[in-house]
Amino acid sequence: MLKLGDLYRKTFHMGNMIFPLSYWFLIDNKTDMVIIIGSLLFVSLLIDVLRTKVEWINHVFRKWFFVMMKSKEKSGKLTGATWVMLGVFLTVVLFPRTIAIPAMLFLSVGDSFAAIIGLKYGRISIGNKTLEGTLAGLFMCLIVASLYDLIPIKITIIGAITAMLIEVLPISIDDNIRIPVFSGAIMYCLFTFGIF
Repeated sequence: MLKLGDLYRKTFHMGNMIFPLSYWFLIDNKTDMVIIIGSLLFVSLLIDVLRTKVEWINHVFRKWFFVMMKSKEKSGKLTGATWVMLGVFLTVVLFPRTIAIPAMLFLSVGDSFAAIIGLKYGRISIGNKTLEGTLAGLFMCLIVASLYDLIPIKITIIGAITAMLIEVLPISIDDNIRIPVFSGAIMYCLFTFGIF
């Protein structure tokens, strides 16, 4: 069942498209992007630590973000925002720009739609995910793949499929890391070794 907090959370999550879109259209230098994302990751980690140590920061944080937080985040675990920043940072560091951009888009678009559709319409369970959500996420990732033209479309299509397969698998690594890193790794190997 889709709750208002889930909708806010995933809408906020889709806002992370700003990173791959900025890398695609505005910032074509990898070093600059690493510095920007690394700085934002540091700030996010700092806020996550301080909100558990400093009462007024915790109060402000809870006032603005409590409705979007999962129960584990409310109890002091890292927020989804920090995991996203870590996943984006690793993706930018590990892969060339042409691979990192679609991998990050699969995270922001595919994961968000998978969650929203899965919570609203999901009936067929796959572990703690739903088939309907996974198919919705895959559909959106395939749209991203069809619009992205910096590498061959066959590679981005395989990246899109990888992103949603890795999202649905019950792996203990946070999906904000595994989606872009695994899909990026597959696309990087296909591109580097000239398989397509």
